[in-house]
Amino acid sequence: MSGFHVLVDYMVRAALLLTALQLYLTINKLWKRKHERAVADSISILGEFVGLVPVTLFTLKFALDGEWEGAADGGLWIFGAVFAVLIGSGRWVESRRGRGMFTLIRESIHHERGEVGYLARSFIRPSGASHILRILGRVALLDDHLDDREKNFVESFARSWGIDFHWEDVPAAPGDDPLDFLPLRQELDDYLATSPPPAQVQQLGEVLHALVSIDQNVMQSESLMMTELDGMMDAYLNTDEGSGLMYAVVLVPQGQDQDRAIASVLPDLAKRDLNGGQVYVAGNYHSFDFAEIVAAQYRALNFFTAVVRTEGRGQTAAA
Repeated sequence: MSGFHVLVDYMVRAALLLTALQLYLTINKLWKRKHERAVADSISILGEFVGLVPVTLFTLKFALDGEWEGAADGGLWIFGAVFAVLIGSGRWVESRRGRGMFTLIRESIHHERGEVGYLARSFIRPSGASHILRILGRVALLDDHLDDREKNFVESFARSWGIDFHWEDVPAAPGDDPLDFLPLRQELDDYLATSPPPAQVQQLGEVLHALVSIDQNVMQSESLMMTELDGMMDAYLNTDEGSGLMYAVVLVPQGQDQDRAIASVLPDLAKRDLNGGQVYVAGNYHSFDFAEIVAAQYRALNFFTAVVRTEGRGQTAAA
């Protein structure tokens, strides 16, 4: 046997001592707190049983092949797993004394099964999940038709997140009034106001695009709305001040009478100076086409309305 093989043999035997030391330190800490229920509940008996299967098979193979070091290492881990199961069963916990071992293990597994999906749900279910479902529902109804594929797509998210979702709670699809699109935009704005993680916002954008194309027929209303929603999400993800192109819808009063009329009919509109005059700002949008349909609504009220390009966050570039 070469010197290298001898060195490896010594290192393997030393590793066995380290394994034994690791198990002793772990078991010693558990043993001192074996009577505490929190310690017992923190041990996953299901996880230990799952881990025992491959360890036992490898240990058996090592033993049959005469590789005693591997078999000894596996035997140590099997001992540690069995000890952990005993602690996890709660047999030393005051409130569980007097019950049989199999009863304790069965009760612990039953309790753990109710928790087994907790970590997965905490990762999968996003913050603002209710907002997201309402956004998905509104987008699905943009074309005034709920396709079965759209319906199943949205409901699959509700089921995976454990949220009771009803289509009756989703507002009707936008009609001929362009301003009917605004609630969907506001819903996304409310969601972004919750400061969701950027990765989650990116995923939402991907999901929305998948939803509008799932019926293989992207309507003009869906394309129009998605352009605006994409702009909102891009602006959220790009936080550099002064970046981005937006479009403001402004109402320009043609005389004092119209000024008073605008202020009376639309009291919530903001008013500011623009190019030496005063205008009412009806809103800032990320898409010219979307801003234009909003502007058309105000023109229908006989108000002089224009779409003004803005740079960054609301600074006028041209009128």
